[in-house]
Amino acid sequence: MKLKKSELNTLLITLSSTKTTGEIRIDQGLLNEKITLGLKRRLQKIAKEAYPLYDEYLADLKECDGNEDEIKMLNDEEVTINHDPVSLAIIEAIETEHNYDWAIIEKIAE
Repeated sequence: MKLKKSELNTLLITLSSTKTTGEIRIDQGLLNEKITLGLKRRLQKIAKEAYPLYDEYLADLKECDGNEDEIKMLNDEEVTINHDPVSLAIIEAIETEHNYDWAIIEKIAE
């Protein structure tokens, strides 16, 4: 899956919501829904690979020191997350009361 660095936060919120000191804390997100173990495992692998990329992105943002051109260039950089295939039909079948970012979900299902 290819994402812009600026989309990493949205991906993580869609999956699991928050991270505290190296641990994934699940409050809301696809990982908190009633899903199959196989789907949960695949989504956890995506989150596990995305968190270090997001931490790196935040560190790079701090180094930009407010320079808008550098921030825009950083936000537009692409990262690749390798993951097992996830069926869009399975995600669509999840019963939920939450609204998720479908652009990100479609990228997960690519």
